[in-house]
Amino acid sequence: MFGILFFCYNACVKERVFRVRGTEFVYLSLFCAVSILSAFLSEGSLVSDVEAMLFQVIMFFIFYQTTSWQDYNTSDIYRFFSLIVNFMMIACVYNLIFNFSSFIHLTDNNLYDTATGVSSVFDNKNAFGLFLTYGIIGAMGLKMTTKEKKWNFYVIFFMLNALVALCRTAIVVSALVIACCILLDSKKIFRNIIILVAIIGICLLIINFVPAIHDFVVRNSESTSSVDSRVDQWESLLPLVKGEHAVFGYGPSFSKILTKMYSAKSYFHSTYLYIILCYGWLGVLCFSIIVIDALKRSIRILRMKYSYGVVCLASVFAYLVFSLSEKYMLFDTPVVSMTVTAFTISIPLMVEKAIKKEIREK
Repeated sequence: MFGILFFCYNACVKERVFRVRGTEFVYLSLFCAVSILSAFLSEGSLVSDVEAMLFQVIMFFIFYQTTSWQDYNTSDIYRFFSLIVNFMMIACVYNLIFNFSSFIHLTDNNLYDTATGVSSVFDNKNAFGLFLTYGIIGAMGLKMTTKEKKWNFYVIFFMLNALVALCRTAIVVSALVIACCILLDSKKIFRNIIILVAIIGICLLIINFVPAIHDFVVRNSESTSSVDSRVDQWESLLPLVKGEHAVFGYGPSFSKILTKMYSAKSYFHSTYLYIILCYGWLGVLCFSIIVIDALKRSIRILRMKYSYGVVCLASVFAYLVFSLSEKYMLFDTPVVSMTVTAFTISIPLMVEKAIKKEIREK
């Protein structure tokens, strides 16, 4: 945090580059107003809530403001995706070495009676699944832009790790991302449709005619305990969103107290639930402003260079889906939140500037 503060001081004071306008001004003004009002209207810690607000403003400055000021080349995008893909390859190799038995007994139903998957170097399987999804997005982006087939190996290896971790959200989102990238990988749409249908057909045949895999898929697709737990938390906490708290929320500190009191949990299992409880419907509006901005930018990129546009849309889509079941707040300080912010907010900004620069130079 001290390093981040020094970075901001250097950019704002020494370099004199601080400026806020347009969408970012509306977002910051509304977010700060809602954060302060929610802190005053609740029984939580005012100091803690204001501190959380200040750090989110700093994260916004880093991931949105400074990103939008820099000049980028397409080689910078390549390096970023190569970094995340190689990092995830190391994490997956580590996972393969230290959880080798899980790979061997992937279809063994008893494997998941005592453990709900493995998580490599991450503290839980959901975080592992999220990083795997972004690793797949990065690998597909590199494949689409470089046309090198070696990236297919990375995609397959990451999907295998997602299966071992049994992170269903990551498996579904990654499968959809791969399908979209295959369809839009070139102008030969008809050929790509045939390839995609063939892949789906082969997977269905394997699931149907290999008993161990069939039992594994059926058993784990029918399990709804995690979904039921999340629904119960929504049902316990949503009735609290009423009156002035429906507009401004309860603030982060008091919301944590409420979730322990009413759902017997010390954590949120949904970004959307967290936003509406902490910041009310005005917080939802803040969130919508910044996400819609990222979507609009991704669509503009799609029109300029569809391969990059697909990757940007996939990044935003992945974040929105993962946010249903886990709390990954944009511009928050945990590493996972920084990662989703980089992919959802910073990458579309970087790609748009790089493509525009490439067009100008041509």
